[in-house]
Amino acid sequence: MAAVDVTASNVRPLNGAIIRRYAAASTNVAVGKVVYVKNDGTIELADKDAVGTSQARGIVVAIGVYGLTTVTAVGQPCDVVTHGPVELGNATDMTEGAPLYVADDGNIDETPSATTGDFNYIIGFAEKTSVLYVQGQMIVPTAV
Repeated sequence: MAAVDVTASNVRPLNGAIIRRYAAASTNVAVGKVVYVKNDGTIELADKDAVGTSQARGIVVAIGVYGLTTVTAVGQPCDVVTHGPVELGNATDMTEGAPLYVADDGNIDETPSATTGDFNYIIGFAEKTSVLYVQGQMIVPTAV
């Protein structure tokens, strides 16, 4: 799999991005990670291993009221780009136009999983070699 290397300090929303604010469900949420929305309205790291957790709704671009930290505490507000372009900074290894998939632990991958039982959910596509255009698929994925 071709994992996309993301450094939290380089992640930023670009002009036209739609941002929603959610509370973190755990301390695992970090800037640059893709997240799904839980039943209680909080966010947690997306993961391809289960149908519910694979359905990412966006990528975290800021944590806290002023966005001055890159990791969170439970209940802390997080800004999530739910649609639109996000600069990933040093992640220049993406292929322009390629779909990007939810991997494990909130990570992004350019290659869909071939592992039985995984759910290949597209979080968006590479608009440029360092820009993820968040556009989550609307169809619930089926297991490989």
